[in-house]
Amino acid sequence: MNYILTLNDNKKRFFFLQLMKQLDFIEDIKEVKLSANQLQFINDFEESIKYLKLAEQGKKNFKTAQQLLNEL
Repeated sequence: MNYILTLNDNKKRFFFLQLMKQLDFIEDIKEVKLSANQLQFINDFEESIKYLKLAEQGKKNFKTAQQLLNEL
């Protein structure tokens, strides 16, 4: 399983990376620089997931395909 973390504080970042290296169940640690477009995509994707979860809970309603076609 993969995770993406954003570590802003350099002192804490160093500590966190040292800690992760000590854990035997951590397989690989790599630093990846994301472009602004990639970050925007991730943020939009997370927002979509939140919306889907609300819809599953019945707190938000999706439009049907027919409703979307009628708007066109």
